[in-house]
Amino acid sequence: MSYDVLERNQPQGLGLPGFRCAWDARRGAKQLYDLFKRIEMTKEVFEYRTFTRLKQLEYLIRTQQIDPQFFWTNEVGRNDLLAENLE
Repeated sequence: MSYDVLERNQPQGLGLPGFRCAWDARRGAKQLYDLFKRIEMTKEVFEYRTFTRLKQLEYLIRTQQIDPQFFWTNEVGRNDLLAENLE
């Protein structure tokens, strides 16, 4: 993956002049792999809904804590979510 497209396609005076990305996708993926291996992150933990935004949104809609427009449905839903994420 190359970020040269950011340089080529930025309008005059916009973007990130002089920016050079020090990492590529492969290096970033390796960093995550090494970290997850070091902390012994399991597949089950990695795929748990709190780490996946779409799964969490589906859960919140299914449990009626948010509506289909992603607004909280009541104060109870907000408090339940906070308590659950602290566990």
